[in-house]
Amino acid sequence: MAEVCFNAIDDDDNGLLEEGCGVPQGTPQFVLAWDEPSADVDLWVSDARGEVARFGSATTTGLTKTNECPHEADTCWGQPRENVVLQEWSEEAVGRYAVRVRLESLGTATPPLVVRLGVKTHHGVESFSLLLDSVGSEERLSFDVPPPRGSEPTKKKK
Repeated sequence: MAEVCFNAIDDDDNGLLEEGCGVPQGTPQFVLAWDEPSADVDLWVSDARGEVARFGSATTTGLTKTNECPHEADTCWGQPRENVVLQEWSEEAVGRYAVRVRLESLGTATPPLVVRLGVKTHHGVESFSLLLDSVGSEERLSFDVPPPRGSEPTKKKK
């Protein structure tokens, strides 16, 4: 099966999320997607040090939110999505990552809103379907990010 853009699923089962869709890649990677463009859902990811990835700026480990839709500085192409990724691996990236998915606004959507979360680590890709039933509702998950298999991570240059 071919990769389908902006659904947070590894459709072609090649270990990548949203490849060929203009979405920055890296490991770990957290992709959130939903079908209702008027709804606003936020993806918050804290790295192994507890720093939250923000749109347009990196944490100390390099984790960055590269897409935040809807957002005035980003083009969503009619498909709301958010992407948080570590583009350059370092040993400081190893550890537990906390993920929070929060419904900020329903817009014209009828609850519950279905959102999909795709998570890529060095163990592979997982996808989750989450139901958010009212403004302010949220889901919290955590993921362990190990070093790459068969290689030693290098220290991040400061």
